[in-house]
Amino acid sequence: MAEMLAVSEAQRGYILRLTLPDLEPAGFVRCGVSPGRLAACGDLFCADRSESAVYRLCGRALELAGAFPVAPETESLAAHGERLFVLSGGANSLQTLNARTGELLGSAAMGVYPRALSLLPDGRTLAVACGTDCRVALADAETLSLRGSWPVGGIACGVTLFAGLLYALCAEGEYDLRTIVGYIDERGAFHPQIALPGLPGTMAACGGGLLVGHLGNLTMLDAPNCRIRWQTKTRGLPTQLVPFNRFAVFADETDGQVGLIDLRRGRIYRRAQCDCPAGLAVI
Repeated sequence: MAEMLAVSEAQRGYILRLTLPDLEPAGFVRCGVSPGRLAACGDLFCADRSESAVYRLCGRALELAGAFPVAPETESLAAHGERLFVLSGGANSLQTLNARTGELLGSAAMGVYPRALSLLPDGRTLAVACGTDCRVALADAETLSLRGSWPVGGIACGVTLFAGLLYALCAEGEYDLRTIVGYIDERGAFHPQIALPGLPGTMAACGGGLLVGHLGNLTMLDAPNCRIRWQTKTRGLPTQLVPFNRFAVFADETDGQVGLIDLRRGRIYRRAQCDCPAGLAVI
């Protein structure tokens, strides 16, 4: 069965289903009050922006199968196997839940208004961008015990593993913000590699490079020097990225659009209008 894209529309309270790669409408379901971040691992999980809850939805029809209480203001979700990971900006915490029952398995303090969560390829380690604490951290996915925490060059907005190194996406400056991308070396020192214009949005390792969303642009960086491979103008701030084959899907909450960009050439292949797209997941 062909994969589809789930998009949460925060203002209308819907989760849309769009075809891939054409981004054609294929139905919708109502979910909660203000659906936000999404994660998929067999089932689809949706965090509600207005209520401290995560919804579990099953099958292609996205039938509601459960509602789990979580800490407020979910900034990021990740799912792996039987576990669901919830990063709370309101409670400055990282939680892990049983993905089927919603049972709380653990909770740990994590930064100051943490922004982003990434499950590393080993499936056993979580990387966290710790927000205004200006740090990134690694935590054990089973116990949530901290494996390390390192200062970076500004507000930590994203984190991912790229070319064998832990990379951070940071906001630098007080009034005229710019986007800084850099890595943590083996001694725990942060090395900024490139400054990009505008507010940072999101970052993902895909297409053999590091794709960065920042105000007005999507920029693909090569490893290991972070030189710009291509840069494509967008209409607003890309805040979500999901790799899909030779493409990446991006969500622009400020402009109300979802798009599909070719990772080789940087050409936007498709766009779809959405009302405040707050979450993306391939299902």
